[in-house]
Amino acid sequence: LMFDKKEHKVYDDSLMALPFLKYVYARRLWNYPEYFTDFSPKTAGIDCPVLVVTGTRDYTIGVDHYKLMRFPNIAVKKVKGGHALYLERNKKLYKAVAPFLRKHS
Repeated sequence: LMFDKKEHKVYDDSLMALPFLKYVYARRLWNYPEYFTDFSPKTAGIDCPVLVVTGTRDYTIGVDHYKLMRFPNIAVKKVKGGHALYLERNKKLYKAVAPFLRKHS
């Protein structure tokens, strides 16, 4: 579900197999009730420019997840890929983020 191609999962698995990682973050995450809280209603009160980058095949959280966000000043960029765009589509992710940062820095 997380990756758009098998080779991306294989690559991620190889990184997570490193002894110093061992999914420490992921294991702890499930212990925080905030992880399961819907904060989307609170996004309506954040009025600074916000860029949401979403994967067109992100079935981990859902391809329409970004529609729950209510930022008044939202920009949405859809990138062909899954949940881990930083790994799957690094250059396209950069091309989505860089212009936004230039405009709002």
